[in-house]
Amino acid sequence: MNCKYLFAFAVLLTAGIVFFGCLQIGAKACKLDSDCKGWQTCDVQSGRCLLSTGFCDADKDCNDSVKQCNTATHACIYRAGFCASDYDCPVWESCDTSAGECAVKAGYCANDAGCTQWMACNQSTHVCLARGGLCEDDYDCGAWQSCNSTLHRCFATASACDLDVECNRWETCNTGSHTCQVKSGFCNNDLQCDQYHMCDYTTHKCEPKSEYCFGDAQCNSWQYCDTDSHLCQAKATYCNDNRDCATWQYCFDVTHTCATAVSYCADDTECGGWQACDLSTHACRLKTGFCGRNEDCTQPSNICDLAPGSPTLYKCVPRGAPCSTNNDCPGTECDLYNHRCRG
Repeated sequence: MNCKYLFAFAVLLTAGIVFFGCLQIGAKACKLDSDCKGWQTCDVQSGRCLLSTGFCDADKDCNDSVKQCNTATHACIYRAGFCASDYDCPVWESCDTSAGECAVKAGYCANDAGCTQWMACNQSTHVCLARGGLCEDDYDCGAWQSCNSTLHRCFATASACDLDVECNRWETCNTGSHTCQVKSGFCNNDLQCDQYHMCDYTTHKCEPKSEYCFGDAQCNSWQYCDTDSHLCQAKATYCNDNRDCATWQYCFDVTHTCATAVSYCADDTECGGWQACDLSTHACRLKTGFCGRNEDCTQPSNICDLAPGSPTLYKCVPRGAPCSTNNDCPGTECDLYNHRCRG
């Protein structure tokens, strides 16, 4: 035999012996099944642990293209999507035994394609749910919203808001409470103004109440604005009403100045010629030695001279004879106020 062929045969023989030895080395030696793993049995003739019937170490041990080896249980199971019964499928699928494949159950989904366009497939439950901001009913919306069943969108209810545009122009949307609130400096009612302002329902701004002021320009010409009380007060020497005057005066509403009230006086010029002004009471009192009427004369025979221009005007003089004209009083004249001849 040719030496070259002998050499090649020797190499192949050596390699075969080495390979077979490796297989023997890798197999676990055993005498009993208990010497092997749970999915193996002991081949006592070879002293090696071999796969038990119905178990596997790799996919090829299953001898079925639709099955694979579960390396945890070492049992052959159907690959995803294939089945012999419903137990081989997820809970959201059932087995189509004629095709040997898992099919999605009614009311479930495998992906978004199995849902309407406003829904998405929840990969945990495999149920179609409304996408964010979209809805099937009110339960898919916030508590302040309702679902528009035509558009499948959540919209704020009439008393709530999501955006400023859903509020009045003078309001802003509080996205925490989802309520419209007035902007700073604006109002919806008087409670949103201070005690000196009221809400103007046309401009929705707080405007000064008519009885209050914030500057002299809001007062009358005889007044100034008291910035502490926000009330128009009368300037010095002027008055708003009788309360700004002394007890013996009243406020003259034409000039808004204090004038002397009837039966009172400021000085002697506001009393009769027979009187003087008592500045402690501002009442006109009879001057000593004068009279304003006959009753002021203490002597029964005297009367009060009230004739204008008389040198004894407002003095008590002797009572004369009755008269109507000077002709009734020879040598004197008739006091036409008292109808008595002057003494």
